[in-house]
Amino acid sequence: MRKILILEDDFDLAMHWKMHLEELNYIVIHTGTFEEAKTVLSQQDVDVIVSDILIRESKTEDKFSSSGGLSLLSFTNLYQYFNAKPKFIAVSGSLIGENVLKHAAALNADRTMIKPVTAEELGVTIQELLQ
Repeated sequence: MRKILILEDDFDLAMHWKMHLEELNYIVIHTGTFEEAKTVLSQQDVDVIVSDILIRESKTEDKFSSSGGLSLLSFTNLYQYFNAKPKFIAVSGSLIGENVLKHAAALNADRTMIKPVTAEELGVTIQELLQ
């Protein structure tokens, strides 16, 4: 089975995506921080990373972490550390999302998506990337 790593600070959204993707027979791992995602990637290979670009430092703050999706994308670009470089879907819903996603595309994200992203849209995009 194919593995998907989700880096998303919105727990409810991540669980919605996770449940749908598991119904499509993917193994899905959710992380809420860059450090958690990096740990997962250092321990196992994944086929696709779905990452929110701007990650909040905590649930109670609107302050964004300096290490979020762009950091994870940069980390995955060091593909020599992986058996196979995972596909990367960059997602953003912030007011500056379009500009941030342009930066993600320049860093070789395989796809960019602007929130709201439905679980069905995400599933179709993942299937396209894995064909």
